[in-house]
Amino acid sequence: MSTGSKARHTISFANRIFRGSAQYGKYSGGKRGLEVSDLYHVNFGAVTAADPNGVSETQNVGAGASFSLDGALVSGGVATFDVPRNVVGAWTTTSVLTVTGTDEYGEAVVESSASGTSMAGIKAFKTVTSVTSSVSITGATVGTGKVLGLPFRVSTKNQVIVVSEDGKAETASVVVAGVATNPATATTGDIRGTVAVAGTPDATKTYSVLMARGSTPTKVGMFGVSQFAG
Repeated sequence: MSTGSKARHTISFANRIFRGSAQYGKYSGGKRGLEVSDLYHVNFGAVTAADPNGVSETQNVGAGASFSLDGALVSGGVATFDVPRNVVGAWTTTSVLTVTGTDEYGEAVVESSASGTSMAGIKAFKTVTSVTSSVSITGATVGTGKVLGLPFRVSTKNQVIVVSEDGKAETASVVVAGVATNPATATTGDIRGTVAVAGTPDATKTYSVLMARGSTPTKVGMFGVSQFAG
C-alpha cells in the first residue's frame, strides 16, 4: 500500500478474494485459500421505542401546507432518528402525506403515503426535514415505526440470515428486499431493503442483522438504485 496523502485503502478490485493457504483441488479450481465471505453484521444497537408523534405532535394542517416539526426527535427544524427507520402518521380526512428527508448516507429521499388517514412508511429515513398534506387535515401526527433500514441492498429475503434481539434470533421478523424499480418513485419501497423487527424496541434491547451483501459489484447491486428525491 502506498503512503502519504494519496494512500489507497482498497486492497483489490477483484470480484473474489481468497485468504489463507488451504488448498483443495476440488474446491474453486484448486485455488489456494478460502474465498472471503460477503457476510456482514449490522449492529443497530439499543433501538429506541417507536415514537408515533416524534416528528410532529397533534396539529391541523392546510392543503399543501407543511407540518410543524415539533416532536421530541426534532432539533433545529430537523427530525433525526437513532437508526434508519420508517415514518408513520395518522390524521383525519382522506389525504396523501409526503415526507422529505435523507437516508443514512445523507441522500435526499421522498416518500408519499397512499390516499387515506394513516401512513406506515416503507422507506428508511435517517432524518425528516419536511412533511406536507395534499388536503386540509386535522388531528395529524407523524413519527417513527419499527421498520429498520439495511445499509446494503438485498435482492432477496434469503440474503438476511439472522435478525436478533439481545442476541436471540427473531423468527417472526419480516424482511423486505430492496425495490427493483428503476427509477424509484415516491411510492416504491426502500432501495436497499428493510427489516420489521418482531420485538418491541425500548432503548434497552439490542438489535442486529447478519446479512449477505450482494454479489453484483456495482453501485446498484450493493447500494440500490438512486433514491427518489422529488
